[in-house]
Amino acid sequence: MTFSRGTPWPWKCRHCDSAPCVEACVSGSLVQQDGQAGVAHHPETCVGCGTCLLVCPFSAVIYDGKEKRMMKCNLCPDETIPPCVTACQSKALIYKPSVVFASEKKKEFAKEMGRVREAD
Repeated sequence: MTFSRGTPWPWKCRHCDSAPCVEACVSGSLVQQDGQAGVAHHPETCVGCGTCLLVCPFSAVIYDGKEKRMMKCNLCPDETIPPCVTACQSKALIYKPSVVFASEKKKEFAKEMGRVREAD
């Protein structure tokens, strides 16, 4: 975690649907499996070349100098909900399938639009 203007800022992987880091990974350490959320990282096969870092639009991949390889969020696969989501006091982090999240947002928007039209 780094600080931006004194505020903690997590450089968190966004687990892109079409992840450039997966395309760039020369060792195959970064993978997206069909039907599963996120981008998985297998550090044991990482060679630490940094190509994933160069293409990540969020700078969410970091170099671990001690291990001499790249590191990134793996969504804590052994947890039902990742600890970062549970610990987020502002509820800014949400862990849901994107389809469910989008559906909920559409319903909220439709309700809000109904309220706006009623007020006219």
